[in-house]
Amino acid sequence: MRERDSLKRTVELQASSDDKHVFELQALSDKQYLLEHKLDQESTFSNDRFLRLLDEQTAYATLSKERKSLQRTVDQQADENHKQAMQLLQQNIETQTLKSKIAVQARTYKERIVKSETETQLAECKIRMLEQQLDDSLRFHDVLFFFFLVIVVFALGCALSWFGSDDLDSLA
Repeated sequence: MRERDSLKRTVELQASSDDKHVFELQALSDKQYLLEHKLDQESTFSNDRFLRLLDEQTAYATLSKERKSLQRTVDQQADENHKQAMQLLQQNIETQTLKSKIAVQARTYKERIVKSETETQLAECKIRMLEQQLDDSLRFHDVLFFFFLVIVVFALGCALSWFGSDDLDSLA
C-alpha cells in the first residue's frame, strides 16, 4: 500500500511541472519495471497479496495512462516550440531581406546623390565657362564698337575738315 501511495503521489507531482516530465517518466518506468520484476519473482499469492497486486496493476495502468498523457503534452509542447522557432526563423529571414533591400536603396540613393553632385558641378563649370565666353565676347564687341566709333569719329572729323574747308570757303 505504501508503494501504491508513493506511486500516486509521484503521479500527482508529475502533473505540476512540465519540465520534470521526461525525468519522472523514466523514474516511473524504472519503478514499473521493478514492480513487474518483483511480481514475476513471487510465485505464491495469498488473498492479501493478490489484492495488493491488483492495486499495483491498477496503479501501473494509471501510471501508463499518465505517462502517455504526459508524453502527449511533451510532444505537443515540442511541436509548439518547433512552430515558434520556424516563425522566428521566417521573421528573421524577412528582416534580413528587408535590411538588404534598405541597404540597396541606400546605396542607390548615395550613387544618385554623387551623380547629381557631379552633374551639378559639371553644369556650374559649363555656366562659368559660358559666362567667361560671354564676358570675353562682350569685351571684344566693346573694343570693336569703340574702334568703330573712333573710326567713324575720325572719318567724320576728316570729312568735316575736308568738307568743312570747302564749305567755309564757299560761305565766306
